[in-house]
Amino acid sequence: MKAKNPFITILVWAGRLWLVVLCLFMALAAYLLIQESITRSRYRTAYPPPGQMVSLGTHDLHLNCVGDGKPTVVFDADLDQYGSLSWDLVQGEIGEYTRACSYDRAGMLWSEPGPRPRDGERIADELGAVLDAAGEEGPYLLVGHYPQL
Repeated sequence: MKAKNPFITILVWAGRLWLVVLCLFMALAAYLLIQESITRSRYRTAYPPPGQMVSLGTHDLHLNCVGDGKPTVVFDADLDQYGSLSWDLVQGEIGEYTRACSYDRAGMLWSEPGPRPRDGERIADELGAVLDAAGEEGPYLLVGHYPQL
C-alpha cells in the first residue's frame, strides 16, 4: 500500500478552505448589495426628492433649483454619498441672490443609475442635458468640491 504524501494532503485542505472562504466572501458581498438596494428604496419612499426628476431618456436625474437671477450656479457633489444634500445650506444662501441648482449624479441619492462607462465626458454630457431638459438657462457657474479623506 502506498502512503499519502502529507504535502499534497495539506494542499488539498488549503484549497478547500480557500474555496469556503471565497464562497463566504461572495455571499457576504451579495447580501450587502441587496441590503443597500433595499435601504435606498426605503429612503426614496420615505424621503421624496426636494427638486424635480428630469428624464434623459435612458434614466432620470434629480435636479433641485432655487432662486432667480444670472448666472445660474450649479453645484456638483463629485462622488460624495450625500449628493445634492451636501450643498443644501450653501445652495439656500446663494439662492437668495441668484439661481442655484444642485443635482445628483446618476446612481446617487434620488437619481437613477445611468449607462456605462461613468467617465468625465458622460457625466458632463448628462449635466448639460439635465439643465437643458429642465429649461435652465446659462450662463452657468459650476461649483464643486472634493470630499475630505
